[in-house]
Amino acid sequence: MSSHLPDFVDPWRLSDLGKRFAGELELRRMARLGETLSNIEGSIAYDLEFGRDGKRRPRIKGRIRAVLALQCQRCLEQLDYPVETGFDLTVIETVEEAGRLSDEAEPVLATDGRIGLRELLEDELLLAIPQVPRHDPAVCAVDVEAMESVPPASQSPQKATNEANPFAVLSGLKSTDKS
Repeated sequence: MSSHLPDFVDPWRLSDLGKRFAGELELRRMARLGETLSNIEGSIAYDLEFGRDGKRRPRIKGRIRAVLALQCQRCLEQLDYPVETGFDLTVIETVEEAGRLSDEAEPVLATDGRIGLRELLEDELLLAIPQVPRHDPAVCAVDVEAMESVPPASQSPQKATNEANPFAVLSGLKSTDKS
């Protein structure tokens, strides 16, 4: 087992060797992930194991643990989002190979016979982030129940009626003169 995470690896060679990498990686080394975070301090813990599947294809099994500083989309305050995710990837050389894989593993494309491990970990973390991060309503700085019970001040009763029945406006356009 190695704690040094190389930038790029040959997954076929590492699978033959049964290589394993475990350690920590600083969040600031992940530029794409950093764009989604409100704070890039801290690190992730990773564990990657290379092996072969039943058809002798290279396989990467891994686990990642991190606490990511996201921005709550309700109150706009920092949300410390714990992530603990596992993955099981089968290495492929062409996109066409992905269609021939079973459902038990996800494909990962090796470009020029190599895989970027930092990018692989970053991709898995990006997939683990919710589309709309929000605090639990019980701990959010915004009172969710109060927001839902008060109609917007700019909404008139007529507008509310029209939203309930979008065709109500058409009733005012009817002509009473049928000549």
